[in-house]
Amino acid sequence: MGCEVDRAFIRAVEHRPKPTIIEAGGIPLIDLSPLNSVGPGGLQSLSGLIAEVGAACRDWGFFQVINHGVPLDLLDQIGSAAKQFFALSPEEKQKVRRDEVNSLGYYDTEHTKNVRDWKEVFDFVVHDPTVIPASYEPDDQEVQELRNRWPTYPPELRDWGFFQVINHGVPLDLLDQIGSAAKQFFALSPEEKQKVRRDEVNSLGYYDTEHTKNVRDWKEVFDFVVHDPTVIPASYEPDDQEVQELRNRWPTYPPELR
Repeated sequence: MGCEVDRAFIRAVEHRPKPTIIEAGGIPLIDLSPLNSVGPGGLQSLSGLIAEVGAACRDWGFFQVINHGVPLDLLDQIGSAAKQFFALSPEEKQKVRRDEVNSLGYYDTEHTKNVRDWKEVFDFVVHDPTVIPASYEPDDQEVQELRNRWPTYPPELRDWGFFQVINHGVPLDLLDQIGSAAKQFFALSPEEKQKVRRDEVNSLGYYDTEHTKNVRDWKEVFDFVVHDPTVIPASYEPDDQEVQELRNRWPTYPPELR
């Protein structure tokens, strides 16, 4: 039994890839570092970068970037979440489909030379909402507001819930030691880890029942503070004068964790 391909995906013969061409050279590689040092001239000082992007879009339709400032591990996390999203059923992905009003979200019907592309797209912006010109006309003063459309799953695609820090002053060898000790702790039996479990009085210690959107997370947590004990407000209410004392709960093993 053969596989029938939707004719919407079939290119005309003259537009199909040439089997004699095995790779393309000279794909545009654009350095974005000038964005971090815009001179007094504003956009004028970025004229070279703007020209590069324009030429790449006109001649190639795509380009690569370097010195963009996005950490590689964050890119890996985004890539992992994207794979989970695109593996969802068509019905789930259609729930966050872009429309004529908002061009952000899921899309799977882009065309090249009037032939449907073999790809799926999920567009989002860092600054939500983002305001852009409503058209490409230079004299058009109207603007358009774009808002992200987030799927229910995976939650990481919408809200990371964590961040990275730099220049924190913690020596790298100390971070390595903490990481090594943490691995030994999490490898202990559930019974051992429960001995230093957090409770309603003290939120420090071991915890394995955090939830995201009413679903239990696949993770374990061990929280501690540098200054032991630490005093914090007892609630988030600004007028609440009560304080709470937190004390570390240290396991017997590994001793390095303490």
